[in-house]
Amino acid sequence: MGKVMGEREEVPSTKANMISTRDNSDYKWQQARGVIGALEVSSEPDLDLDGDLLPRYVDGMEQEFDAALEIWNEEKLRKEFVKACKNVPMATFCCGMLPDQDEWIKNIHKSLTKGWVKATNQRFRTEQKDFFLDIYIWNWHNATGKSITNILLIRFYESKRSSLMKDGTGTIFGSKVIDPDAVKGLQDTTGPEETTEDSKKE
Repeated sequence: MGKVMGEREEVPSTKANMISTRDNSDYKWQQARGVIGALEVSSEPDLDLDGDLLPRYVDGMEQEFDAALEIWNEEKLRKEFVKACKNVPMATFCCGMLPDQDEWIKNIHKSLTKGWVKATNQRFRTEQKDFFLDIYIWNWHNATGKSITNILLIRFYESKRSSLMKDGTGTIFGSKVIDPDAVKGLQDTTGPEETTEDSKKE
């Protein structure tokens, strides 16, 4: 799971001395309690919002994730998600001449967490759905080429396995912090939107 700025990330001992790659950093997005799976948005070499979404499963939670994906499809959430992302202006650099994909991904994360994700989770609560969503930036450092790779994920949480503190401070299970803006009005129920991505340290 992405950590709060300044907090050391918990790395599995079996991966502590490895060069950070896609394959050995998959633990990051799975560490938040209650995560049952994720949809990976095509983000390499560029973010492709209209591309295929790659399902990523958590061991032992395949049935729960498949059930959540059925609701995802029934509710036509893919269309909503793409529309919300495209409403976030493309970030640029070099005086606006070149697109900044990494910054755009970060802006999408921030915008959707406060907007689309919050509204969708509130709707799920009203409809008594069994899961919640968040947006997560999964990243790793590279030994060569681009220094950091950022991948946009839509994470799915099973309601009964993920719960909010009722004080509304944004604290989830003590040390794991979510974005309070994403869960206003949901303090007495479950919800997953957490402060994410190691890139916030960059």
